[in-house]
Amino acid sequence: MKTKKLDKVHPAVVCGTDFTPAAGHAADTAAALARRMSCPLDLVHASALPSYSPTLAQLSAEADRLRQQGADVRESIVEGNADEELVKLAKPKSCRMVVVSSLGKRAPQRWLLGSVSERTAERALVPTLVV
Repeated sequence: MKTKKLDKVHPAVVCGTDFTPAAGHAADTAAALARRMSCPLDLVHASALPSYSPTLAQLSAEADRLRQQGADVRESIVEGNADEELVKLAKPKSCRMVVVSSLGKRAPQRWLLGSVSERTAERALVPTLVV
């Protein structure tokens, strides 16, 4: 499931979300940075299991909350592993930076697999801020 296509012409701050409170704090930080840099905020939710994915309504509600803070938000739901999808979006010509939360829904699994934030920061070609 995909929302509108993200604009590659205007480099954006990319923020991954899993709708946890920690992700909300990261999104607040990303919105503030995007406003400060006068660029869009691409709010992205990735799920390897789309049937378990939060709904488009949840993403739209989070985007609306960030718009109330003055951010120019573009939202997208992509199918795949969060870190892999964020790294794909984090291309220097289309992305200024990536913002992710340090904790997510899969926190217990991080002991075995590492965290999404770690893997994203290791592989992204643009600066990555872990909140």
